Amino acid sequence: MGDGHASRTQRWKQQPWLVVTLALGLALAFLVPASVSAADGSLPGGTSLSVDIDEPADGLTIEVDDPAETVDLTVTGSASLAGADATKNTTLIYVLDLSGSMGFSWSTTDCTGDGNEELYLECQALAVEFLNDLAADPSSPVGWTGVATYSSANNLRTDAHNVDLDPGRDDDRLLVPPEYDGDGNGVADLVDVVKGFDSGGGTNFEAGLWEALRILDESTTPVNRLVFISDGQAGSGDSTNLSGEFDGFGTTRIDTFAITEGSGCDAGSDPLEEVALLGSEPGTCTEVEDLSDLNFVLGQVLSSELLSLEGSVNSSDAQTIDDVTPDLPAQGPVTADFSWDVSDLGVGQHELCVTATGADGGGEGSVTECVTVTVEVPPAPDALTLSPSSATGTVGEEHTVTATLLDDDGEPISGAEVVFEITDGPHAGTTATITTDDEGEATSTYEGTEVGTDEIVATHQPEEGDELTSNTVTMEWSEVLGEVEELEDEAEPATPVEAEPDFTG
Repeated sequence: MGDGHASRTQRWKQQPWLVVTLALGLALAFLVPASVSAADGSLPGGTSLSVDIDEPADGLTIEVDDPAETVDLTVTGSASLAGADATKNTTLIYVLDLSGSMGFSWSTTDCTGDGNEELYLECQALAVEFLNDLAADPSSPVGWTGVATYSSANNLRTDAHNVDLDPGRDDDRLLVPPEYDGDGNGVADLVDVVKGFDSGGGTNFEAGLWEALRILDESTTPVNRLVFISDGQAGSGDSTNLSGEFDGFGTTRIDTFAITEGSGCDAGSDPLEEVALLGSEPGTCTEVEDLSDLNFVLGQVLSSELLSLEGSVNSSDAQTIDDVTPDLPAQGPVTADFSWDVSDLGVGQHELCVTATGADGGGEGSVTECVTVTVEVPPAPDALTLSPSSATGTVGEEHTVTATLLDDDGEPISGAEVVFEITDGPHAGTTATITTDDEGEATSTYEGTEVGTDEIVATHQPEEGDELTSNTVTMEWSEVLGEVEELEDEAEPATPVEAEPDFTG
């Protein structure tokens, strides 16, 4: 019994109806719509829990003008516990006491509050009906239910039973949805079966646990809950023989209930508090001396509570989110809207996380959703620069200027046309058009033919947007002083020949 998966396959081969139903039911149960900014999970008892951040959107970029500037923003969203579209990820198995004391004529109490006495056996059935109604609710995580019974156990294989929950068919159905009504009488078949039980014999917890394992062998849900009820102490058997047997069935928790003064969590040689520790996750034992409280107590198995919402920035210490509607803690099913103010986000990338914490019959758990927000100084627009910023030379020499064209990210733009123009000076009006190379650079050279100072600019017209104009650079031209001094005494200086400069690349 330790390896549930092998025998599960064998059981499916014997019961093709169950295979088809489980596969279809689980496929529908786990078809959960995706949400871009939501985290979905479940509490230890299977109750669904989710967090959804509406604002800001994940990946939002906020631009600031100054690197020292900070940003304030508000995070809004909601947390949902046990929503109407809960994932049916849990199997609930009732392990019921059918020992003789459950049906003795003196084993009675008014557990319904109607003034009439009911047998313990009837009180147990009514409590199962109450819990099964909760399990059938759309907000419940329970997708499948089963029933095991126990009494005396001189023979473990005959004195305890896993129960067929659809007696109208030839094959045994050990697991059905909680609302399943195969005979169409308006009452869940599980409830019909439990209300028809008789009692007799002694008490053996081990027997009931072995039968629960056989039912678990049919379960494919990740969470399994056992509700184990007894009105007395075990007279035979030893539940420690099942130590480790429940470890192969996902998360399995056994909660035990001692329902009369004659029983108790620590009573007897095989106490119920020890039975509660046999699951893969430890359960609890609850003493219910007044059976009129049994419905309420069993209902806590599927109860849930949204405890808190907390926020953190860049994995910092979590801070409580107080602006929540309704106020927390709140009983499930519930959807709580939250608003959380975050301040002083500097330049850089920030992870904003919201964590919802809740509790159900299996214990506490939490779900966290995060979004990333980036604060940045916007990059400079496409830039066109011209160099050198100033230069000097003599008439007859050549001068080269270089234009550099970069995009918004500072990367070079190649294959773009740049127009060079001398806008003022002795060579004003001269132009040249050059294409940038792989480095985003274009160079143009011209020869000085007259004395004076030229002012030069470069322009580029993108396919879209305004024309880019570079900074203005200067070139100062002077005479060839050395040659003038040598010719002063020999002859009159030659009259300069005016010529257009060659401004080329």
